[in-house]
Amino acid sequence: MTTEKTRPAGGAQHWGTPALGVVAGVVYFAIFIAWGKVGMALFGVAVMWIYAAVLVLGSRRSETVAMMRGEVTDERRTQISLRASSFALNVLVVAMVGGLLVELGRGHDGRPWTWLAALFAVSYGGATAYYAHRG
Repeated sequence: MTTEKTRPAGGAQHWGTPALGVVAGVVYFAIFIAWGKVGMALFGVAVMWIYAAVLVLGSRRSETVAMMRGEVTDERRTQISLRASSFALNVLVVAMVGGLLVELGRGHDGRPWTWLAALFAVSYGGATAYYAHRG
């Protein structure tokens, strides 16, 4: 049974993260080739393609890898995914605020940290309002 909070394995969600890894590898390759950095181009594409392969092959044997691939198929996995996302969000907020304070302390204007913090505030506030009114 599929509810609004869970989604079945397979389809676009199932292949989305590995596909993004493959595409990101190609983009890294193109950027570094354009800069004339062949070693970095090969390293970038290799890291991303290995990551995508680990997700595809590892998801068959590891629940953790399967969830990182997007296989959130039941309420338990949904809760784990929400808790992990919340933890990662908190780590990123601390890093953004810390980066902003360090840059301001050095006498700089705080960019790009101010833009990241603003993006976070707008997206978090907007999502909170949307989901609060949605039901």
